[in-house]
Amino acid sequence: MKLRLVSHASVITTTPDASVWCDPWLFGKAFNDSWSLFPEAAWDEAWLDEIDFLWISHEHPDHLHFPTLKSLPETWKARVTVLYQERASEEVVGALRRLGFANVRLLPHRREVSLRPRTSVSCFHAPHGDSCLAIRGGDRVCVNVNDAQVTESDCREIRADLGHVDVVLKQFSLAGYTGGKDYANELPAMAESILIHMTNVHRWLEADVTVPFASFVYFSHRDNRFVNAFANSPRAAYERLGAEGARSVLLHPGDAWEVGEPFDSGASLARFDAAGEAFDELRFDDPPVVPLAELATAFESFAADIHDKFTEKRIGRVPPLHIRVPDLGETLEMSIRDRTLVSLGSGEMPAHLEVGSQALRFAFGARFGFETMSISSRVFVLDDVDWPWILNRDLLWIYRWGIWLKPKWLLSPANLRRVWPWFRENRLNRDYIEAGARRWIGRLRERLGALRSRLSY
Repeated sequence: MKLRLVSHASVITTTPDASVWCDPWLFGKAFNDSWSLFPEAAWDEAWLDEIDFLWISHEHPDHLHFPTLKSLPETWKARVTVLYQERASEEVVGALRRLGFANVRLLPHRREVSLRPRTSVSCFHAPHGDSCLAIRGGDRVCVNVNDAQVTESDCREIRADLGHVDVVLKQFSLAGYTGGKDYANELPAMAESILIHMTNVHRWLEADVTVPFASFVYFSHRDNRFVNAFANSPRAAYERLGAEGARSVLLHPGDAWEVGEPFDSGASLARFDAAGEAFDELRFDDPPVVPLAELATAFESFAADIHDKFTEKRIGRVPPLHIRVPDLGETLEMSIRDRTLVSLGSGEMPAHLEVGSQALRFAFGARFGFETMSISSRVFVLDDVDWPWILNRDLLWIYRWGIWLKPKWLLSPANLRRVWPWFRENRLNRDYIEAGARRWIGRLRERLGALRSRLSY
């Protein structure tokens, strides 16, 4: 089995009788033009002749990168077989077929699927629509975890299915920030938690080797540039694994490694270090200013679609949200219930979010817009009052995943296809759900304590 890193989360895995290309991203940007490749992709068109299968881990644009997929030769798209997870897949499958991919094979949860006599794959459906892919080629097993937030119990199930794991591919750095302006304290903790998770996954899977990847990007807008200062470097990931007694192989885009053979990561480390020294020369874009009238028109259509998918009772529980828009110099009130976006005036005033006008316009343009705004690190959740944001966020999360609660949608085939996997993955990830429940209980206790304090005066 041979691994060749192309870019970010894009890797070609070659077995004795097949070749699987994962998550192609060769050029351009992602998440509302907020992420850029760093380093750039290493690519040779001749590699297409060797590739039989294309796996897309999930629909985030750094994994499902439509400009790259559209650019690939039509003859190749007609020949290759695309592998994708078998849940809530109809939109992705439809988009792939419109791009010219004639052969799409859906992978069930935790079931080994034969691709060739000596090659098989197993897909693990992870929370938040993510997935992992295990590739068994001959006597080697590679598990591509990418940025899936798998837990210890998930890894036990993966190990039970696969047996021995030779190599695991794992995210090592930040993939967004939805927090307050105290990022100087919050982001280091987030970056540290990702390194801890990387080493935990190595240990939970009892892997021989971990290859750090899925983090070869930089935040390339002026309003999210601050995140870069807290990102984990490839060297930090490599050294952390070594300090934990975990063997690792560090690949630079273009590098290839025969699994099980010795590999000197020193040359890759030197290239990454040299790239880091030239970081300030990279391009950072200035987002345009979008006028309030355009924002209001876009929000009206966005809110109308939400009203079409949810009952008035459900929407009525969601309070207005106050959004500070610095480049407009105004604070806006967004009311899904009333379908209005209006100015509250200029100057400093309490708000729930702070976000630039272009990022807000993008958020109103698609179901996944608010998720993109968060992952692109172009929004601050302000700490003075956050409960209205939580209630809005929860509705927008359900809307984003296409789980619609109005009677005319509730029992539709598409809705049921989305709801059932959500229940299944929650049962399979009890510790993840328990952690979420503990956070909600903690917030409730804080608010009850604050209420008791006010009533005591």
